[in-house]
Amino acid sequence: MRRPVPTRRLPPLPALLLWAWLLSVCLAGCSPAGSAGGTGTAPVTAVPLTVESLTAQVMAAGRRGTDGDGYVAVTEHGVSPGRTEVDLRGRIAFGRDDGGSWYLVGGRGEYLVITGSEADRAALGFLGRPDARFAVRPDRATPVATKTGDPAREPVADMFRDARLRSPAQAGPAGFPRAQWSQPQIRQVGSGRILSLAAAYPPKTVCSWTTDSADPRRERLVREECFATEDDGGAITTWTYTRPRITPPDDAWAVDREEFDLALAAADLPRQLAQEARSIARAANRRAARDHRSVTRTSDLRAVVGAAREVAENDRFRKRTTTDTAGVAHVTAYNPVTRTTLERRVAVRDGKAVVLPA
Repeated sequence: MRRPVPTRRLPPLPALLLWAWLLSVCLAGCSPAGSAGGTGTAPVTAVPLTVESLTAQVMAAGRRGTDGDGYVAVTEHGVSPGRTEVDLRGRIAFGRDDGGSWYLVGGRGEYLVITGSEADRAALGFLGRPDARFAVRPDRATPVATKTGDPAREPVADMFRDARLRSPAQAGPAGFPRAQWSQPQIRQVGSGRILSLAAAYPPKTVCSWTTDSADPRRERLVREECFATEDDGGAITTWTYTRPRITPPDDAWAVDREEFDLALAAADLPRQLAQEARSIARAANRRAARDHRSVTRTSDLRAVVGAAREVAENDRFRKRTTTDTAGVAHVTAYNPVTRTTLERRVAVRDGKAVVLPA
C-alpha cells in the first residue's frame, strides 16, 4: 500500500515578505556571522549634549570668527556698551564705549581720543601740548620713565590683544568662570543654530549664542545674548564679519597717556581742595550746633582738623590739612606737573567757619 505524499503548505503572505526582506539584506552583504553590513561596523550613535560639548562648540565658532579679515562688534546694554571695529590683517582697531573713543594699533599701543573738555584742555595746558588729539599708552619691550618723574613702568604687552576688542573668540560660557551652567540646548534657526545655557548662581542668567551656519564645522558666532531672569540686566553683542577701513592715529598729535592722566588729576586739584575745605567748615559749624552754641570757635575748627595729617606714602600730590597758631585750617596739595603748591584756607569769621577766597 503506497503512502500518501504529504502536501507542502505555503507560509502566509506576511512571512514571505519578511523572508524577502532578510534575503535582500544578505544579498547586500552579510557578515560571516550573519549580521547586516558586511564589515560588521557598529551603528553611529549621537554624542549626548553636555555643558562641556556645547561650550566647546561655542568656543570653536568664536575662534572661527577671527580667521578672516576683520569684524565689527556692537554691544547693547551690559556693563560697557559700545562699538568696536577690528581690522585683523592690519592689526588695528577703533572703538567707542563709556570710556570714550580709542584705537588699538598692533606694535604701537593704545590711543585715547582726547575730547577737548575743560579738564582735557587744562591738562594739555600743563603739558604744553594744547594741540594734542590723542593720549597714547605705547607698547614697550622695556620699562620707560615719564617726563613728569614717574618711576619706571612695567613692560606693556601688545595692546592689540586687549580683551576690550569684544572678540568673538572671547565669547561663550568660558567668560563666566563663576557660573554653574546647566540645561544645554541647541536648536536650528534660519541658516544657523542657537546654543544656550542657564547659569545657576543668582540672579539666574540665561545665555545664548547664535551662529551663521547649521554646520558645526563652518559656523561663526554672530550674536551673544545674556539676560538675568530676576532683573532687567543683560547684554547683547552682535558680530558682523568684514574688514573695516581705519586710519591709524598720528603720533605727532599724541601725548603720553600716563603723563596725560597725571595732568588730568592735577587739573582737578582745585576742585578737590575746595570740596575738602567746605567739608571742614561745615563739620566745625555742626560741632558748635551739637553743643547748642550759635557761635563757632577756632577750637571747633582745630578739633575737626585734628592732628596734622601726614602725607600718605606714594601720594604724589602731597595732600595735607593743618591748622596754624591763629586757628586757620590750611588744605594744601602739590601739582607735580607744574611743580606748584595749591592751598585753600578755612577760618572762623563772625562766629562761623567759612572758606576764605583762594
